[in-house]
Parts: sequence; C-alpha cells; structure tokens
Amino acid sequence: MKSDLRLFAMSERTVLAQSISQHLNIPLSSLIRKKLSNTETLVEIQESVRGKDVFIIFSSYTDFNNSILDLLMIVEAMNNASVAQITIVFPSFPYARYDTATKQSRCPIARLIADMLGSVSPDRILTMDLHSPQVEHL
Repeated sequence: MKSDLRLFAMSERTVLAQSISQHLNIPLSSLIRKKLSNTETLVEIQESVRGKDVFIIFSSYTDFNNSILDLLMIVEAMNNASVAQITIVFPSFPYARYDTATKQSRCPIARLIADMLGSVSPDRILTMDLHSPQVEHL
C-alpha cells in the first residue's frame, strides 16, 4: 500500500527522487542531515517510519565519500526506528568502475562499499547501472 511507503532523498535537489515521488504520488519524507561545528554529521528522521517500507534515493554527489557515511547513518537510524524494510536506490553503484584490484596496492572499492552497506543491513539495494559484470555478485 502507498500509505506504508516512505521515500527519502539524500539531497533536496535530486531530480530522480522528485520524479519518483510525483510518479507514485507519494511525498518525499523529511530528513535532516546537519553538519556540526566539529565537521561531524547529525542525521535525524523527521517522521515516524515504524513498520513502513522505506526507500532511500541516493543520487550522485560531488562529495560521495562523505555522503556514503551519511547513508550508513541514515540506514542505521531507520533500523533503530523499526522500519519494515529498507531499499537503497542507486542510479549507478558507487565505485563500480573500480571493481577489481588491478594493482596489488589498489583496493577493490566496490566490494568495500558493498561490505559497508551490508554492515547496516538494508533489505534491498536497487541499482540501474553496474558498469561491469563483476559488481553483480557483490
């Protein structure tokens, strides 16, 4: 049911989240991401999500590395708020172009991102562009 769905956008300026919201006729839910004076981030969900199916739309960022940490905090906050299910929506999977360690000293970072996401236990990760077949198995 639509009343059991909540859509969250990682950015207020995301065209994708606004398009999904309009297509489903479901308003974007409110989320606060506030940078504190010591450069740490505070994440706060602004409405009840208990028992709801939550979709977090993660659009591309200029500062992806900080945004992925924010996403991890948001998913953990959702888990603490007893949501029914969490789906993360990535238009493209982060660092998928760097899916293998081509040099011994290079980290296969797509695997690292997948492991970090797995640590906060989203129910699903939906992505449209994986860039390479190796990433499908993460």
